[in-house]
Amino acid sequence: MDAGIIGVLLFAFLILLVIIGMPIAFAIGLSSLLGIWVFIGPNALSQLAVISYKFGTDPTLVLVPMFVVMAELLSKSGVAEQAFDAGSKWFNRVRGGLGATAAVAGMLFGACCGSSSGGTATIGLAAMPQLAKHRYDGGFAAGIIAAAGTLSIIIPPSAMFIIYGLLTEESIGKLFIAGILPGMVTTVIFVIYILAYARFRPQDVEPAMPGVTWRDRFASLKNIWVFILIALGVLGSIYAGICTPTESACVGAFLSLIVAALYRKLTWRSLRDVLFSAARISCFIIFILFSAFTFSYLLTYLGIPQLIAETIVKSGMSGTTFVVLTMFIFLILGCLLDPAGILVLTLPTLVPVMRILNIDFIWYGILVTMCMMIGNLTPPVGLNLFVMKTIAPDIPMKRIIMGTVPFVALIIVGMLIVFFFPQVATYLPDMMRN
Repeated sequence: MDAGIIGVLLFAFLILLVIIGMPIAFAIGLSSLLGIWVFIGPNALSQLAVISYKFGTDPTLVLVPMFVVMAELLSKSGVAEQAFDAGSKWFNRVRGGLGATAAVAGMLFGACCGSSSGGTATIGLAAMPQLAKHRYDGGFAAGIIAAAGTLSIIIPPSAMFIIYGLLTEESIGKLFIAGILPGMVTTVIFVIYILAYARFRPQDVEPAMPGVTWRDRFASLKNIWVFILIALGVLGSIYAGICTPTESACVGAFLSLIVAALYRKLTWRSLRDVLFSAARISCFIIFILFSAFTFSYLLTYLGIPQLIAETIVKSGMSGTTFVVLTMFIFLILGCLLDPAGILVLTLPTLVPVMRILNIDFIWYGILVTMCMMIGNLTPPVGLNLFVMKTIAPDIPMKRIIMGTVPFVALIIVGMLIVFFFPQVATYLPDMMRN
């Protein structure tokens, strides 16, 4: 049977499983097993043992549980609430300052989290009561927090970068470093919009809060030392070449354990909850990755990625056109699937084409991750929307969605900046190479 027809049948079956509600990891795994059985032969199923061993003994996988432990410990330590409190004191004289603080807090917590929904939940629980207290419009406030949560997957350490790096065999450390400037640029764009909105729609935002002295402001800075410590321990050690990403993950988890103990939030019960949560999330991510590698083996054996690459080369498509086209595909898929599932479903097919077209994997990875940020904000699958609905059940879902629409446009602006000025994504990784 022709490779093209087989590819269409495989993806049609996979999409059917997703439509009927099967989790993406199981859908990809089942499609891979049946595909190997039917199109290669039952004897080829023995390759699963080889794939499992090669994948399971990769030390890079230690990144996943270590960063999850780090995020869970810091979430329970209350550092996000203290960071928000510090920011609110510094922005107290600015109309819209609390909203800007929530965006900046999302960026700071992103340096310790790596999960968009986790960042949204943590920042939302800290910021939403304060925004409601100061009479922020409900949809506007929900949009701020949902968008701030997406910064957790562009600011390192990010789970998306780990999955992308494993699937493309790109340096995870360089991906981490590459996310810093685009994440900061996106945060600045958010802050500018929030302050402009507060200026032109003052009825939706309470005036600035008086009564905070300079002494209070400087005293609040002691609450952000955790983020500096974690950033230096995780990102600083990678950038300086002291640690590999795997080692830096262990450093981050250890520092988070110390922070939780210093804040008196570390009990046997909380530690047990953290470890159970880390095990659950890690197993989910690792199972998705194992399914992806099995699916990649099937596609490669059948020659489907090579066929797609040859077709694109013969068509004369340029690298720029390919990037723009795939970004549109990612944005559409973001409305239908969770981000991890999108990467697992598409990258095994796209990587050979990217190599032929000589596309920078670091730059492309940042653009893909920004598409995933948008996917977390777009219905019907946008996870951050449902997290916000849980945090603020009194706000209708329609208002939450409408509140996120401007931020989707702002992320696209950030994407355009990275697209037209690739140095925003590649400058720091290039400095590492030098």
